[in-house]
Amino acid sequence: MSFKKDLNNIHDKSYKDLFSTNDAFLSFVNTFIQGDWVDKLEKDKLILVDKSYILSDYEELESDIVYNATIGEDNIIFYVLLELQSSVDHSMPIRLLMYMVELWRDILRNSEKKEIKRKSYRLPAIVPIVLYNGTKKWTCARNFKDIINESQLFGDNILDFKYILVDINRYSKEYLYEFKNIAAAIFLLDQDINAMEFLERLKNIVINFNNLTSEEKLLLKGWIKNTTNSNEIYNMNELVDNIFNENKKEEVEIMVS
Repeated sequence: MSFKKDLNNIHDKSYKDLFSTNDAFLSFVNTFIQGDWVDKLEKDKLILVDKSYILSDYEELESDIVYNATIGEDNIIFYVLLELQSSVDHSMPIRLLMYMVELWRDILRNSEKKEIKRKSYRLPAIVPIVLYNGTKKWTCARNFKDIINESQLFGDNILDFKYILVDINRYSKEYLYEFKNIAAAIFLLDQDINAMEFLERLKNIVINFNNLTSEEKLLLKGWIKNTTNSNEIYNMNELVDNIFNENKKEEVEIMVS
């Protein structure tokens, strides 16, 4: 029996619980996303949108995370859409488009018609991000126009956008160790590794990730328990409890040896 649970919905719920906290989400964006807007994000100006925008055809996809973000003194409002994915899905550009259209549709429904008709009216930007933790290479089209038949014939006259891909298994552990934050810790443990390597990484996180807050440690602990199995070799829940409760480096070393 694998020490990791292979139920996608469990992993999705664990990530949703994790990134539903502003601190963890901001840690993720600041570490793994590049863009002018990233540097302007502030924790107290991030609002989790607790509402489903999934169409009826995709009712089973309930793990999307949407944040409303405000930046700058001009109150520029935009949305970050995070889709969690455990397998390669070539319909991803279509799904993301549907999500974005539903979000915009909801915004329009709640806007005054006279405001919408004004020249100055602007829809908020939506930044689509796919967080992928599968082991196979992500081979899906990143640009929407690449799934349009003969798109090159139509130039700029057809719809296009490019989503951001964060592929967990493509980061080296050395790179992830540099950041010492909650997002990097989760990625280190969610990569395609065996139980011994998992415990070795957990040991390093507990000893060296000194900036993790008590709340983040609880989130990390809960994420591990939700996504791992206990078996005849490792009582994972007990090990995790003991490791997190022990502050001395020497004691942690003994536990995972």
